[in-house]
Amino acid sequence: RPGHRMYRTGDLARWTNEGNLTYLGRTDDQIKIRGFRIEPGEIETALTHHPDVHDAAVAVYEDPPGTRRLAAHVVPTDPARAPGDTVLFDFLRDRLPAHMLPSAFVEAASLPLTRNGKVDRRALPAPSGSRRRTGTHAPPTDAVQRALVDIWEGLLKVEGIGVDDDFFELGGHSLLATQAVSRTRAALDATVSVRDLFESPTVRRLAKVIGARVAPEQDGAATVVPREAGDTRLSFAQRRMWFFDQLVPGSAAYNVSEMWHIRGPVDPALLRRALHAVADRHEVLRTTFATRGGDPYQVIAPTADIGWETADLTAMGTRAARDEAGRLAHAAAARPFDLRTGPLVRAQLFRLGDDHHCFVLHLHHIVVDAWSMEVIWRDLSALYDAYAAGRPDPLRPLAVQYADYAAWQHRLDSGGRTQEQLRFWKELLDGAPDLHGLPTDHPRPRALSGRGHRIDFTVPAGTADALRRIGRTHGATPFMVMLTVFDILLARCTGTADVVTGSPVAGRVRPELEDLVGFFVNTMALRLTWTGDPSFVELLERLRAVVLSAQENQDVPFDRVVEELAPERDVSRTPVFQIVFALSPADEHARPAGWSVERVSRDLGQTRFDLEMQLQESEEGFTGSVCYSTDLFEPETVRRLTDGFVALCRAVADAPRERVSRLTRSLAPSAAGHAEGPAEGPVGHPLELFEARAAAEPDAVSLVCGTERLTYGELNARAQRLAGVLRASGVAPEDVVG
Repeated sequence: RPGHRMYRTGDLARWTNEGNLTYLGRTDDQIKIRGFRIEPGEIETALTHHPDVHDAAVAVYEDPPGTRRLAAHVVPTDPARAPGDTVLFDFLRDRLPAHMLPSAFVEAASLPLTRNGKVDRRALPAPSGSRRRTGTHAPPTDAVQRALVDIWEGLLKVEGIGVDDDFFELGGHSLLATQAVSRTRAALDATVSVRDLFESPTVRRLAKVIGARVAPEQDGAATVVPREAGDTRLSFAQRRMWFFDQLVPGSAAYNVSEMWHIRGPVDPALLRRALHAVADRHEVLRTTFATRGGDPYQVIAPTADIGWETADLTAMGTRAARDEAGRLAHAAAARPFDLRTGPLVRAQLFRLGDDHHCFVLHLHHIVVDAWSMEVIWRDLSALYDAYAAGRPDPLRPLAVQYADYAAWQHRLDSGGRTQEQLRFWKELLDGAPDLHGLPTDHPRPRALSGRGHRIDFTVPAGTADALRRIGRTHGATPFMVMLTVFDILLARCTGTADVVTGSPVAGRVRPELEDLVGFFVNTMALRLTWTGDPSFVELLERLRAVVLSAQENQDVPFDRVVEELAPERDVSRTPVFQIVFALSPADEHARPAGWSVERVSRDLGQTRFDLEMQLQESEEGFTGSVCYSTDLFEPETVRRLTDGFVALCRAVADAPRERVSRLTRSLAPSAAGHAEGPAEGPVGHPLELFEARAAAEPDAVSLVCGTERLTYGELNARAQRLAGVLRASGVAPEDVVG
């Protein structure tokens, strides 16, 4: 019809919730950067809305190699008054999400065209410098500012950072903030914390903070220690893994598995050689564990021993081959490791079709964490590329190994700062509930099996962008915003405004640890409490303060915190918290030449906690998953939880200053799992409360199971009859009845 859009083959569109089609661009022009799928046309259209821009084209370039960035090529309306890159960046920042903002702007007299009259993106020149600035560029003026600029440019991969540029608007997040602080401490011998960076997020302001302080005694770098038999101690995190293995032998609860789909030519012999070279490079991948006098120590083998399994599944057809590869990977993930004999690394390579392979790594958590998986893949890619080209090992030698870190950690633990940090955690967690109050579908067993399942969900892009804007307004990261939403949901489900969640942190507090494989990850127990009926923004600011204080005290291993708190040991639950929340930035993997690599997020049937929510920034908004213990929960219950989380995200995005009671009012009891929110309700013994309700409303429905319903009166009558039978059988108060 006149005035309506005509679609062509290759156009990309999506259905909205209202049933309308929204045009997104062309599939052949899409760019994928840091996990986000970007339509250049959207950026170009936004640029041409600037009055001084006649035409624009957006292309991708790599700087440094392997790191993809956006460059905007701009034809000004009048070359005499061409807008600068700062003006254009600020103009786009108000119109586009952060992942769509170009890293560089290139002024051009005209755009190169193909013979068909289309923009020839391949002919667009690479920018000579990549700047992404948030204000007027001001260069560093002293040694401290220059050192900070160098550190930030290296971490953020942005050139030309000025002293008034904002770390977080340049792409920084909590993980990069921790790295920036550790590198600043090492380079400047300075006392600086993550809180300092959040509160002074420009080079100029942070340099003033550093200059106003006297540096305390530093911890010093990790150094090489002798490898004498029996003297290579375990790190605190490794001791926890070893203790759990002694407590629950044969468990696969702490297996770590990663799967990649590789499209491109794969030489299995070269890949296996590269994997062995990675294990030769990182001692911890050829480590097993022995005991002497009951005390464990690391045994480092001189050469790598890696389990290797291959299978050609091409005869099954593509879909069946993918399913079979998933089944074989699932089975391998469920096989326990023997910490005494090893190997603690297993690999699987499945051929699914021509130039299509599935590569799977399985490791025990005692030798690896999530950051380490990135290090392994990066080293593996570099080594495979070198071997395929006939070149020698291109990787720089490591200054220290994981065993050196473990020794350094024990030295650090004997210092006074550890005691200060332990006091912080004891005060934060004093009086916290030992067990979350989420209703479970099954009674908690004497020991959790570690069997789990995963349910995926998505927080839509529009909602995610609104939540990020709320965070920027209040100086909070997306992690802080999303955890506040999650805590409110948990409070709604449990009926208590005292929520403790665990959250992993990298634990690599020294620059020399960033390129190591090992179990560095530490855990913070984040507690949010409140009274009355605060707004979401008030709770966000409260949680922000908790997170920043926790990050300042993250050096002490969580295992030491548990030892200090001395909770009652119970193999049916993890101590301090049983619910975990994590948010990670979008994936951006290294890859050998000629490969297209897709990291596959598969449910491999294992979980270490009652519930674990994982969010990742992506082109869809936030892609999320909840891994849950199948010993405790049914899938329908967890699905209601994820639906409630997405609904609450929408409510917060629409009204961040709304009171919590109103934000959660739209959640149906089936979505929230609890009929009432946290409130000051009746206090008393549950039996007294039940009998009072049965007397006041005997016809109210009490229990529902399928089509069967029991009123409070009927349930009370049944309970009285059962009590009579027990009394007649000689049962007295406090007797245990099987």
